[in-house]
Amino acid sequence: MPARLYESRLNGRYPRHQYDSAGAPFAIDHPLGATMMAKAEIVESTGGFDESFHMYCEEIDWCWRIQEAGWVIYMVPAAEFVHFGGASTKQVQARSLVNLWRSRARLYGKHYGTLTNLFASQLVIWGMNRNAARAKDAEMRRAYEEILAIWRSKNGC
Repeated sequence: MPARLYESRLNGRYPRHQYDSAGAPFAIDHPLGATMMAKAEIVESTGGFDESFHMYCEEIDWCWRIQEAGWVIYMVPAAEFVHFGGASTKQVQARSLVNLWRSRARLYGKHYGTLTNLFASQLVIWGMNRNAARAKDAEMRRAYEEILAIWRSKNGC
């Protein structure tokens, strides 16, 4: 994702001032999975995480299903969590990258229609071709090629 879009709503981010610890809770699309808390009633009525997702995007899928069931998801700025992001995945960076993009393909396939999936696939294929061509590390190049195969087969591209 281009750096200028990383902190945007396109990447599930919200304006920084809303995160001020004195700020009021505000509705969000989905939180970081490591920070989620849910009522038992929500888990029971929505079925919790879809276990077909491998480590990534499962919280997004669940949050979208929670919202479809009529619940609202909030971010509480006063709450504090410590999350050592990437502590596990950096040990197997190439495999983690493939798992991330496989889960994203699953998320798109599950929640979006044909045209959105085709458009997303074309963007991913363009970006991964670019990354594969620039990769200096053979393992990362193979990971990009595996991601390309996943997204090409996803929509017959």
